Amino acid sequence: MIDTEAGSAVARRPISWSGARDYRAGLSLTISLSFSLCLAVLLTGKQIFQANWGIIDDFEIFTFLGPDLHLPIGEVWHTLLTKTEVGTLQGRFRPGFYTFRLLEAAIWGPNVHLWYFSNTMGFAIFLGSCAWMMSRFVGTLLSAILTAYLAVLPLWAGIWSRLGTSEINGAASVGVILFAAYGVFFGERATSRNVSAAALTAGTLMLIGAKETFLPLAGGSLAILAIASFRRRIPAWPSILWGLVIVAGVGGITLVAARQVSAAGGDFYAKPVALWTTIEPAIRGLWSAA
Repeated sequence: MIDTEAGSAVARRPISWSGARDYRAGLSLTISLSFSLCLAVLLTGKQIFQANWGIIDDFEIFTFLGPDLHLPIGEVWHTLLTKTEVGTLQGRFRPGFYTFRLLEAAIWGPNVHLWYFSNTMGFAIFLGSCAWMMSRFVGTLLSAILTAYLAVLPLWAGIWSRLGTSEINGAASVGVILFAAYGVFFGERATSRNVSAAALTAGTLMLIGAKETFLPLAGGSLAILAIASFRRRIPAWPSILWGLVIVAGVGGITLVAARQVSAAGGDFYAKPVALWTTIEPAIRGLWSAA
């Protein structure tokens, strides 16, 4: 005899579309990352094979490597405190920039091609995050077009063509923040949203530690955490915790930078520090992009 009651209960059971959503999200991410990687390689990949060391920005890499052209990973912290501005507190204060520069020195060594390969991967991370975030709102095709337009802006020419710019780390950090923000707002599981909030905090610390003028951008991350908590995407306590970590990072860098500016009477380039001098480069960049 057929159990009609059990059969009707099965028939009434709602169909879950979470698997289909996960598949579409994974496919969109794969397309965004693949397209962005191809775009980054197309625009900057040539220099991976043809690049050479520069006199202006690259000499300190060999200072870190030493006469043996090798920096053991265990010596990174000691080198950070003894051979960079992070420990000497002279000139500028970019803890994130020099931390990753020393890690790259330990990993890539004197191989200039691997250094420029890292540049290309940083560009791909930034473009991929933009493509994936935009695909959520405008679709895959239009996001690809907008990402391609973003990739060919003139402002990138002076960034990815050399090794000494803080904007390299800054762009990659923004990519991490955008990926994390996507996870915070659109992640299906609570665990993935909480991990994304931690990644958002790490990316923000990387960003503000790359260059002093990136400090105001931390406000965007704080806003993301506040909105996510308000919309119950993440609990209130981790949102407050990660927000305090970001505020502490901003406060620490600001304190050191303010002390240096007060002692020197200006910034590293002997220019007065004011709101306009801080936001002027961003306005110029947006103007050139338009």
